[in-house]
Amino acid sequence: MELMGVDGFSHMCPKVVVIGSQSSGKSSLLTTMTKYALPAKEGMATRAAMSFSVEGGKVANNSLAVKRKSEKHWTPVPYDDPNALDVQITAITNAMCAPGEINAGEVIQVRLRRPTGPTFAVIDVPGITCLSSNHDNSNSNIETETVELTKKMIGTEPSTIVIVVLPATEDFANSKALSLIDNMGVAHRTIAVVTKIDNLPPGSNLKERMSPEFCDKYAKLGLFAVRNRTQQEADEGMCLDLLPHKEADLFRTNPALSELPEEQQGLERLLDKLSREQRRLMIELVPQLKAETHKQFLANQDEFNQIPKPFPDGATKIEYIAQAIREIEK
Repeated sequence: MELMGVDGFSHMCPKVVVIGSQSSGKSSLLTTMTKYALPAKEGMATRAAMSFSVEGGKVANNSLAVKRKSEKHWTPVPYDDPNALDVQITAITNAMCAPGEINAGEVIQVRLRRPTGPTFAVIDVPGITCLSSNHDNSNSNIETETVELTKKMIGTEPSTIVIVVLPATEDFANSKALSLIDNMGVAHRTIAVVTKIDNLPPGSNLKERMSPEFCDKYAKLGLFAVRNRTQQEADEGMCLDLLPHKEADLFRTNPALSELPEEQQGLERLLDKLSREQRRLMIELVPQLKAETHKQFLANQDEFNQIPKPFPDGATKIEYIAQAIREIEK
């Protein structure tokens, strides 16, 4: 996770980017991970990269805020209003770019604070698509733009973890996101997540598609199947706390899913893997952070030396103030 607010070191800290095709289930996955109903629409719902920071144990009550990364101040968002975040993100996005266009230069930040729970941060990248909005192709460069932004967010930093989202109902071989993983040679830092598993047709060969060979080529950090909340369940206001039970029932009763190895089943195992990988990366980054800290200290040593020394006692402080007053009276 990124060290929020430590701009000098944030480029060195492990972060997680979520990529995939348009309507692959990325927003639904983020809703499942954060346990907050994030905006999810048909078509090109995400037109700029969005960073979701979830901070557990920081406050007494739930709170939500949003801003552009270039802004200093956060805009509070009513936590209990299911439409408020969507309205704010839409307004910010429209100010950043026109409908059907992608803003590749700035990130929208969403901060969710709650009394308990894990602390983590993920970046949602606009889905790769050839359509600029629901059946509209007004931006003929949209596929190139979404591919280039995805490549930019994957980046070259070895500490960046990539989560690639794959709908279970589609042929993995046609995934442009997987092609990027393969072409960029980043399988060693990639986790694959299969969504829409509740729509599997009878006789599905999902176990074969989620094979060790697939992991070795595309997702060496692991491959997981996750059940998200359906659109109908979201429209009906189903509580997100019910999802783990529905997911467990699905894995138990669906013939194709019950065949999957237990280590590939469900959100809990995905989050556990993600947590362990981030912890490992942080340990590996400690020597680099120490070196960077020392480097920045040396670069600013002259400024540090100009900071006045603290007064050793009260009498010295009083004498200093008296001397300053005498100087002013002259």
